[in-house]
Amino acid sequence: MTPGILSFIVWICFFILLASGWRTVVLRHVSWRWIICIGVSWILLNRFTVTIAAAGKVNAAWLLWCLVAVLLLLDQFIRLRGFTLLGHIGLVAAAWLWLELLKWSSISLLRQLSKEWIIAAIISLMVLAVSRRWTYQWIVLTLGLACGDLFIQAKSGASSELGSAGLQDVWWVSFMTVRMVTAAMQWIKGRWRGTKWKQAD
Repeated sequence: MTPGILSFIVWICFFILLASGWRTVVLRHVSWRWIICIGVSWILLNRFTVTIAAAGKVNAAWLLWCLVAVLLLLDQFIRLRGFTLLGHIGLVAAAWLWLELLKWSSISLLRQLSKEWIIAAIISLMVLAVSRRWTYQWIVLTLGLACGDLFIQAKSGASSELGSAGLQDVWWVSFMTVRMVTAAMQWIKGRWRGTKWKQAD
């Protein structure tokens, strides 16, 4: 599958899911205005790149994603919760770097671990271990992959575009996975305790 197609398909499925009544379950406290604004911006900006002196070429949609993550992280620092998140971001960055470097391995079995859906599954498990809040998950997933991407570019010495279509495929699959698993865990927790289903944060 061509890189970028998967992320577009996942976004369409995610939007349909939210429109069918799952918005308050999957993305609590997020208005439709913000969902549509972010989604349309991602689709429109995905075709453009921005050149930043320190980082080189960056996909414009990925830059928007990172800016949203940085704003959310700053909000967590104001609430004195940001330092823990920095450690979690480092873990995701290290995992992304390690899994991407496996593509250059001479061992076939290790190269199989670098497929997008396997990477997304591993990173989803790491993000789920961090928090059930969508804001935390967005921050850790986005900034972790962004830092890992920078490390990969520095390691390879190549001047490739940051926030490539393949990276965005992993992001979308991972984010949708963690949000759906979080909602399912909240439902199971509510059933176990015999209480009303608590919506995912």
